[in-house]
Amino acid sequence: MRRWLRGALWTSFLVAVLFPRGAATGPSLRERICEAAQKEGVVHILTNVREVADPLEKALNGRFPWLRVRTVTDVAAPTRAVAEAQAGRHEHDVFAYSLPGILPAYERGLLVSFSDSEIQTFGIHPGARLLGGAVLSGWTFVHTIAHDTRRVRSEEAPRRWEDLLTPRWRGRLVGSISALTNGVAAVGLLLGEAWAFDFVRKLRDEVKVTLTPSPTLALQLVLQGEKDLLWSGIETTLERQERAVESARRRLELYGRLLPVLQGQVR
Repeated sequence: MRRWLRGALWTSFLVAVLFPRGAATGPSLRERICEAAQKEGVVHILTNVREVADPLEKALNGRFPWLRVRTVTDVAAPTRAVAEAQAGRHEHDVFAYSLPGILPAYERGLLVSFSDSEIQTFGIHPGARLLGGAVLSGWTFVHTIAHDTRRVRSEEAPRRWEDLLTPRWRGRLVGSISALTNGVAAVGLLLGEAWAFDFVRKLRDEVKVTLTPSPTLALQLVLQGEKDLLWSGIETTLERQERAVESARRRLELYGRLLPVLQGQVR
């Protein structure tokens, strides 16, 4: 499962602070922010899957070891954030999601903006501020369409988004809810809302795409031969490539050790 469809789709994972509690200013801004965070002792993060939560928790714990990080993962995180706010429940401090998921919270005024001084004191590049400082771009997510080379030849693999809609892939495409829905939304920002709705309806009705709650489950369906195409992040594709190369190297090493033994038996 090691091939990528031409034309990678890049989206940014964003970090937004939900439900403002007031901002500090002054020459000792960094110390004052850290002191307040240390006094509170815990930061609550809402995101979609563990593949996002785990590295985020590791990064925060590494830089701020005194801070406890509690993460809730929910594939419907945007809906959850809005519903909790409307109910007057502010259970999370940080919302980590891609731009399409951040927008509903931003449009409802649920995010606090990062000031220039806050950005500067933590050494964050000004270009990371989006939507007037309401969100920070944390990292880039590259969408890929990978295929299992045991069942799909490279020349058969789709090369354009429309190629995914051909009868060849009916019932053969799988992706996690977060990867596929965010991917289509991101393409929609480039190609237009009408295109996005038409595309996703055809994926649902004609292609019969399978959605899974986690990227791991989607990958397993391809590895088990139940599906042929995987809509995922590029890290999944690269990991499978590396494992395939390592497996081939080990097979060659074993072959090299076995060959003299086999030759001896022949003699």
